Amino acid sequence: MSTNRPYVSVLIPMYNRERFIIQAINSVLNQKFQDFEIIIVDDGSQDRSVELAKSFEDKRIVIIENSTNLGIPKTRNIGINHARGKYIALLDSDDEMKPSRLKYQVRFLEHHNDYVGCGSWSNTIGSDGQILRHVRVRPITHESIKASFLFHCCIHNRTFMGRTDVMRSLQYNEDFEVGEDYELFLRLLDHGKLYNLPRILVSAREHKDKITRHKIDLNNQKKIHLAKLLLNKLGVEYADDDLYYHIKIARLRGVSSHDLEEEFFYWCELWLDRILTANKETNYFNQKKLNKVISKMWINIVFKFMKEKNDIDFSRIFSSPMNKLFISQLVH
Repeated sequence: MSTNRPYVSVLIPMYNRERFIIQAINSVLNQKFQDFEIIIVDDGSQDRSVELAKSFEDKRIVIIENSTNLGIPKTRNIGINHARGKYIALLDSDDEMKPSRLKYQVRFLEHHNDYVGCGSWSNTIGSDGQILRHVRVRPITHESIKASFLFHCCIHNRTFMGRTDVMRSLQYNEDFEVGEDYELFLRLLDHGKLYNLPRILVSAREHKDKITRHKIDLNNQKKIHLAKLLLNKLGVEYADDDLYYHIKIARLRGVSSHDLEEEFFYWCELWLDRILTANKETNYFNQKKLNKVISKMWINIVFKFMKEKNDIDFSRIFSSPMNKLFISQLVH
């Protein structure tokens, strides 16, 4: 490994994280792969976050302090521009790395030059470190990730390691106060492949102060914008209602029973078929991977209606042509 500069720059943006920053830093210091620097960019914290970060006597830790609160994309870009490593590993200031994270991700990128970055699976922990969910599975291969991006961001930002030169050339879009990771990953698709290592390499902390919890409406606006980009590449025509419903079916858990009208069900059926048909023309997504993503989306819709609606014509659901796609995926 290089003796002139760290091999990996671990980037931790921080804002009022005095409860968790010690654990986050320790999780990096305890890595089996030790050729790294830690760049902590504090975004104007008003608690003891900076003081606690400075309490570590490790020369690999670099602390940058924003004079005012600039927001997450600008803060991430500051860290990217200060990174000296060949790779940048992202970590949120309330999360924790598993000890083998850097080792496995460096090994993967060293052996796959056509990949611009890789994430991993993760689990979820509570404020006190207790495990809440054992594994958050995400699609693994590049083609599966690309097809899944049509509906949601399937790489966890906190698990991502990317090539520094590519990330520095692209930067986070500073117009995206939320969803900045999703937007960046979509642009990374034009520069190389993406991968998710099928290992739990990061523990994501769930707590009431999580920033994204308070920005749901803004997040939906940005998701609609990103959906437009992919649908345009796919060649699917859409109206405003189509975009609204498109991001809705990606987050069915947040859809109330009041919204589950037959009209919405029929729209889902036609919309998913339109996506499949359009891709057969443009071939933007791998068709087999898209079939798998669409069939999973379809069965989630069916189960949602069956669970929460008693006034739906279920014979219509079971006779849908989309069921043939789902059954074909089971066979294969």
